[in-house]
Amino acid sequence: MSTPALTTPAAPLRPFGYGGFLFRALKLATDGSWTYYAWMTFLTAVWLTGAHAWAI
Repeated sequence: MSTPALTTPAAPLRPFGYGGFLFRALKLATDGSWTYYAWMTFLTAVWLTGAHAWAI
């Protein structure tokens, strides 16, 4: 009976590197429809108006 050959698993490939990681993170962070960005812009405007009114 022969023993099977031991194989070591290949090291995982890093296809992107750090720059690719940053690009992918930015891409995922800005993934959304135009309605999401319109709503966030509106909420930011309301917050800025409220912060200004509170400060004066």
